[in-house]
Amino acid sequence: MINPFGVVETNYPRLFAKHSHLLKSHGVNPLAALDPENPSFVDDAKALAVALIKTEQAREPYWPMAAQALVKGLLMVLRVKYRAKASLGGLRDILGLTPKALDLALENEHLRQSRAARRPERGLVAKRRSYCRTRDETARAGGARSGRGRLVHAARVDAPRHFAPA
Repeated sequence: MINPFGVVETNYPRLFAKHSHLLKSHGVNPLAALDPENPSFVDDAKALAVALIKTEQAREPYWPMAAQALVKGLLMVLRVKYRAKASLGGLRDILGLTPKALDLALENEHLRQSRAARRPERGLVAKRRSYCRTRDETARAGGARSGRGRLVHAARVDAPRHFAPA
């Protein structure tokens, strides 16, 4: 049951007390729907990034679109690297990094991936990571800033339930 605002407990306390095991709200992890083995993995990550980053009413559409591209790549990296533990909280942590810390994190991940055996679908993730690494610092910082500023319901992403796997 999805009950993020606790409406059932508030409006129906007796029903909730009687059937709390059935009516307890469970967090939804949208990253769990991303399957690196699925041929539509990249498209699914893009769809989630588009849902997370608003682009309408932007004076310059470049920045929101750059933020969507960055978030898409980060979602794929998180899902491949952390598997079921990937969450929107992890995405928020990465987007909160300074440009230099983001560079360092991407470089460390790139080096780790270079040493590890790569599966074919990781090439797509590596390509997106490479794109993130090769962008100049100003553009990357702008995309990350835009991503942080445009995350839909950013305060909800910070909720503790989003930091735990689904």
